[in-house]
Amino acid sequence: MLKRTTTHQSEMEFSSIEELVPTGNLLRKIDKAIDFPLFYDKVGHQAG
Repeated sequence: MLKRTTTHQSEMEFSSIEELVPTGNLLRKIDKAIDFPLFYDKVGHQAG
């Protein structure tokens, strides 16, 4: 007797921010202009 088997396929995709945010985007300019680690040092203890 033959049985049908179902196969499950999964696919994963890895992307980086560099691939997702275009060059010259406003977010890149903000990231370059603001020293975010400085903020984390100053207020990170309040962020839980």
